[in-house]
Amino acid sequence: MDDCENRLPRLSIALEYSEKETTLNFYIKKVVDAPLVTYTHELVSKARIYVVKGVGRRTWMGRHRTITEEEILGTKPTTWETLTVRRCETTIFNEFFSCPLDATLFHRTMLRIQLCDVDTTADEGGSAEENSQKSVVVAETDFWVDSSPILQFVEFEIPMQLANPDLGELEFGLTYLLTAERVVVTNCVGTNLRLKDESCVLFLEATLYVKGKLRERHRSERRDADFEQEWTTRLLFDVPRKDVFDSILLISLYEMDGSQRCQKIGRVGVSFCSPSTDHSHWHAMLRNSRTRATQIHKLAPAI
Repeated sequence: MDDCENRLPRLSIALEYSEKETTLNFYIKKVVDAPLVTYTHELVSKARIYVVKGVGRRTWMGRHRTITEEEILGTKPTTWETLTVRRCETTIFNEFFSCPLDATLFHRTMLRIQLCDVDTTADEGGSAEENSQKSVVVAETDFWVDSSPILQFVEFEIPMQLANPDLGELEFGLTYLLTAERVVVTNCVGTNLRLKDESCVLFLEATLYVKGKLRERHRSERRDADFEQEWTTRLLFDVPRKDVFDSILLISLYEMDGSQRCQKIGRVGVSFCSPSTDHSHWHAMLRNSRTRATQIHKLAPAI
């Protein structure tokens, strides 16, 4: 694995607290080294900032504690979002924000900054709340405003933790048929899936990219929603030998409610060497052509 894949994303931010105006000013500059993933549309991102006031960073025993998102939302934080921008290795936002902050709350205020990938296919006519849900948190970090003197603008570079929610696992088999020059996806089994209460059916969508271009897309049959599910559909993709090293296979799991609305639960990506995909499964398939290579993958967040 490359060193660049091991590096954590880093946020560049500048802050200033004006005691005279009791105002917190901050400037979201950029995020570097966030993992790039393959989507079926242009990858754009935004930064979401929660200004959380009146929370303590330690337990009653004096230990540092984790502030959960439920606790943050319970405090009704001031929330800001940058404009969406195209995401790349260095994603530049360059946006300035300002919010009132009483001096009595200065030592009990933190910022939670999240990097979110945004679904560019969100309905323009949909509500702001519906469209805001069509995004996924890629990485986040917390910053307590009293960590360093900020009586004038000071710039910080803060490491961000990659989001790693438990969405369940997807097991499937890959076979490469040398003569037919085809990749076959079979025996797909989902386990420990995190489903919504209103989910009725589940299905898989597999998409093949070759040299960054969409080549084929197939869907499985629909199954009743359950925490464990198996699909019997064989998904076939034409992959000439010259393209096996330049191909990416994305398998996405969808849930559908009674109103026929679909939402993606998570995704798995496999390839020979593309970043943010699993390589071992593709290598095992090529080492043992005509023999099914089966592997379990943890579902990654997807929009």
